[in-house]
Amino acid sequence: MSKEKTFPARKLRILIPMILFLSQTVCAQHESKTINDGWKFHKGECETAASPAYDDSAWNSIHLPHTWNTDAYTEKKYYQGTGWYRRTLMLPQHWQGKQVFLKLDAASKAATIYINGKEVGEHNGGYTACTFDITSLCSFNSPNSLAIRVDNARQDIPPISADFTFFGGIYRDVWLTAVSKQHFHLTNHSSDGIFISTPQVSEEKGTILIRGEIKNDAVQKASLELEHIVYNPDGSIAQTQKQSIQIKGGELYSFHTETTPILSPRLWTPETPHLYRVESILRDKKTKVILDRSNHHTCLLYTSPSPRDISGYR
Repeated sequence: MSKEKTFPARKLRILIPMILFLSQTVCAQHESKTINDGWKFHKGECETAASPAYDDSAWNSIHLPHTWNTDAYTEKKYYQGTGWYRRTLMLPQHWQGKQVFLKLDAASKAATIYINGKEVGEHNGGYTACTFDITSLCSFNSPNSLAIRVDNARQDIPPISADFTFFGGIYRDVWLTAVSKQHFHLTNHSSDGIFISTPQVSEEKGTILIRGEIKNDAVQKASLELEHIVYNPDGSIAQTQKQSIQIKGGELYSFHTETTPILSPRLWTPETPHLYRVESILRDKKTKVILDRSNHHTCLLYTSPSPRDISGYR
């Protein structure tokens, strides 16, 4: 006769707070998702397309990435002009109280973004990403209208001429990101707010430089803890560095941290492509709740100054 197993109430009293704490930690972190589906597209100019009330039901239904220049394969003078993209956004309820960002990985050549009929900003350059803070323009209680005007005819944006097609359209992913009020600075050249370099590398030792910015979008000041964990190529921890930060409301804080020398580093070569991983974690200093997190891989690449010693490190 089988016995029914029960879960002791004492263990439940311990487990439930742990689950709630972990849920709070996960929800507090950086969340990103693509919004590549459900778009409407119109080839040509449309002066009222930014309005939330505009009826785009007659437009083509498309998914991103997208270009309007399939004609470039059949016609010498392919279409260069404007195109409009529209989509409805419903933001998750648990994003309320966070900062919401819109990122275009690329749109050629210029893009102007509108949320609920209001201009968010413009990006010039068909081969670079752009990120905008759209928090103040968004609603969490009703659908949001997103409209993007793209122009691949601009002659004031390089390159002006080339032996390749200037494909027009949103030809890479579009992202929505929600972060805590204190976060790594996402509008810093459309990066994740952190930049990694290796100022000193040799066969004997190497260092990793971690720099970036933290933004406090809250009104009140915040006490934060910034931790960088450097992992060896085998996954073990090489070293950890922590610092405390006091940041005023609305302030942008810059940090600049160089690791202590990593002795006898695992150097990168084509035959042994060793990668180090740098994990940067931003926490509330008091509660230890994770506010933001970022991971980067980097290599320690050494090139000997002597040409006769360079074999194996090209």
